[in-house]
Amino acid sequence: MNMVDDATGRTYSFFCEEEMSSDAMRLLWGWIARYGIPQAKGHVERSHGVYQDSLAEVSTIEDASRSLEEVYLPKVNEKFAKALLRPQDAHVPLTTPTSLEDILCYETPRG
Repeated sequence: MNMVDDATGRTYSFFCEEEMSSDAMRLLWGWIARYGIPQAKGHVERSHGVYQDSLAEVSTIEDASRSLEEVYLPKVNEKFAKALLRPQDAHVPLTTPTSLEDILCYETPRG
């Protein structure tokens, strides 16, 4: 799973077995915890091939995620992140203690 901020070029991602709604929520949750609430979704498809090539020799999702977090993301963010056109970041910071579990949840109709 991968997110890219169009305005800054900042990237956040992790590996998972399948692309499921719960993983998409986990991705958004991780982004909000790190950077704040985003105002728009970035373009990510180009980076997927780069990830696959860079991490081809990793054999487990846990090892891949650890390598992604500790090695790859810092490098890609250093290389591709760019200065903002306006000095103010458009992410909305979490200024009060907020439980993302209360905000990001599944709702299913009773049938």
